[in-house]
Amino acid sequence: MKQARSFGVGLVLATQNPVDLDYKALSNAGTWFIGRLQTEQDKNRLLDGLESLAGGLERAELDRLISGLEKRVFVAKNVHEGAPRLFSTRWVMNYLAGPLGKERIPELNALVGARYGEGKEAETAPLAAPTSEALPDRPAVPAWLEEYFFGEGTLYPQLFAQAEYRVARKKYGVHASSEVAVLVPPEELKGLVPWEDFVVEPREELPDRPLVGARYAPLPAVFTDARAMKRLERAFKDWVYQNARVTIWVNEALDLASSPDEPKEAFLKRARREARFLAQEEIKKLEKKYRRRIASLKKRLERERRELAEDEAELKRRKLEEMGGYLETVLALFGGRRRSVTAALAKRRMSARAAEEVEESKAEIRRLEEEIQALEEELAAEAEAIEARWLELAEEASPLELRPYKKDIGLEAFGLAWVP
Repeated sequence: MKQARSFGVGLVLATQNPVDLDYKALSNAGTWFIGRLQTEQDKNRLLDGLESLAGGLERAELDRLISGLEKRVFVAKNVHEGAPRLFSTRWVMNYLAGPLGKERIPELNALVGARYGEGKEAETAPLAAPTSEALPDRPAVPAWLEEYFFGEGTLYPQLFAQAEYRVARKKYGVHASSEVAVLVPPEELKGLVPWEDFVVEPREELPDRPLVGARYAPLPAVFTDARAMKRLERAFKDWVYQNARVTIWVNEALDLASSPDEPKEAFLKRARREARFLAQEEIKKLEKKYRRRIASLKKRLERERRELAEDEAELKRRKLEEMGGYLETVLALFGGRRRSVTAALAKRRMSARAAEEVEESKAEIRRLEEEIQALEEELAAEAEAIEARWLELAEEASPLELRPYKKDIGLEAFGLAWVP
């Protein structure tokens, strides 16, 4: 292949097994047509060859193009052009309809812009107006125009376009795809087309073969104008880009987003569940701080209760001693003996001091119990406020419209549709 290039000899190489070819030989091919590939090994061999071409596209972009090919769709890569192009083969079956009837001649003339007549009148004669009657034979359609056949009986020409768009946003965890299709009458294809007025259900099947027994209305001139059809194709893609949307519900406070098909109520229910979980997590941290303080107070409370028990026992003993001292003093007086009351007074003072210590312990116990109760009430109030705050945040659901990038819009069908 390399030597053939040096001598200007053209070669055509076709294979269903790219892996059998040396990619260095493939890199000598100036024009490539690549269809659907069955294995990753075949695709990698072709990517190796394409990547070595001067001015070639990045490998990732080529990989994306080749991996997404549909039936009868090919990638065309020319070394003299910057980017590869996609094209599809036309339906090539020939019905061999037989001799051309005279009623078909005006249609053929309209296709190529030919005028009929003689002399100077021929230069100004208008194109033959298509007949309004349905024809048993399908009008001649340019080879570059895709055709689709929907229904049976008498079929009329309309523009059919269908696109798929994908929306991916890692931030919201959204990976969604959808389709949009339009079916536009030919009289609406002038000027700015109101595509939104002609939206139809996307079609899974796109039959491209004529129906037996169908009759066809004449073909309007717009479908034979390649420049006009290219303009309409660009306009449709722009409309899809401007209007295609995926709407989701988001809650920024909870860092939560719905899936595209999740209703608002279902999203709010999930947001409330998430809010309760986050509230419990925050409450656990708060409880940990409060429990530490409450545990310290309870430890001091137990110590004070033990001291109170000891003080009460001491007070009881002092009172018994005090009563015994009084009794001894009284008996000494009746017995005619003189006894000092100093010891009795000392015991009285000791009993009073013991009583004071008991009251102090009781007061400290009451204070600690009140402080513990106040902390527990404060904890309950703060926990309730935390839960209320999170549940209030859970009710904040805002709609967010996500638009696809242009690179994520793919044209699935665009061409002439024959419809009843």
